[in-house]
Amino acid sequence: MTQSSDIGGLLGGISLLEDGSTAAPAAWQDWLNAIKQASCENCDIRLNLMP
Repeated sequence: MTQSSDIGGLLGGISLLEDGSTAAPAAWQDWLNAIKQASCENCDIRLNLMP
């Protein structure tokens, strides 16, 4: 919708190459850190909508 190439850059950077490595190792590490932060066992991720 925004015609932004940001998501393309992200997906391109974390895509796997034939040898099993990633196109951008730093982007892969950033991705893993983001997943780790988002998957907290004790986090309350409920979304409460207020009228």
